[in-house]
Amino acid sequence: MNLSETSSDLSPAALFGSLPVLKIGFDVHIPHRSRLPRYLGSTWRGMIGWELQRLICPFHHKPECKSCSIQDHCPYYMLFEKETVLSGIRDAPRGYILYPPICPEADQVLEITLIGQCARCLPVVMTGVIEGGARGLGSERVRYDINELWEYLPGGHRRALSSGADAISDASGPFPLSDWLDERHYDVCQPDAFQAFFLTPLRLRKHGRYMDQMNWPFFFSTIACRLEAMNCLFHTGAALGKETYLQLRPCFEAMSEFSAQLKWIDYSRFSNRQQRKLLMGGLVGDVCALEPLPDNLRCWWRAASLLHVGKGASMGLGKIALSE
Repeated sequence: MNLSETSSDLSPAALFGSLPVLKIGFDVHIPHRSRLPRYLGSTWRGMIGWELQRLICPFHHKPECKSCSIQDHCPYYMLFEKETVLSGIRDAPRGYILYPPICPEADQVLEITLIGQCARCLPVVMTGVIEGGARGLGSERVRYDINELWEYLPGGHRRALSSGADAISDASGPFPLSDWLDERHYDVCQPDAFQAFFLTPLRLRKHGRYMDQMNWPFFFSTIACRLEAMNCLFHTGAALGKETYLQLRPCFEAMSEFSAQLKWIDYSRFSNRQQRKLLMGGLVGDVCALEPLPDNLRCWWRAASLLHVGKGASMGLGKIALSE
């Protein structure tokens, strides 16, 4: 089969278009922001995890989740503890992404993306975020308030949401991935120009080592593997199969005409679960296209922007913003 004849079928919108994605935002007021770390993704994850256990678990003496009799009906287990049983999928992604933009001010935005069947967890996740403000973030228990709540729509628009149990019926989404990637939703003033910004550390691991220089074919292959795993784990999708990957390989190998100003930055976080400090460095910076991008390639970049890339994506790492 001729790749040039099938390139339109190799976009993420065509391969994973039915994957449901729900994205909401919280306007958060944190009076003592300076007492919190620079990257708050893992801090939010820890707080939300504890809140979900408090809200959901009916047992006074909590059993281990892996042996719990109600694990199949537990949002906490689905989001935080469940491990994949699918063969061939290593480093399985989580069905959520927590992204708090780096912001020194007292007010900031927390974006939460829920993928596939995990979108059903929206009411309890929202309740956990709202009620968690009284107990606070991080080891310092920094308290916060929620000023506003909204749902993101394809194309970057948003609409206000109510809080609590009515939120899932109030939300318009989840929307299929094909809607999020549809170029008709985006106002591209200069279609020949393209720029991407790597806002939080991008951690790509190859042959057991994290890459301090970009390898573009590997970058796009990582996006494809991430989308495939999400489609299998949180939706009804099937694996791409060897034939599709063989078609994608030359397509990705041709995607290397970029001017990148990327640098490695180091940072660390403390893991309560492992009781040790973990290094979480990665690549940040900006990327420009040296020539106009075909629609197929823009679609892959939009998928990367929506669902993040690399290790630590569920905590907000690997966040990419596009000029459009």
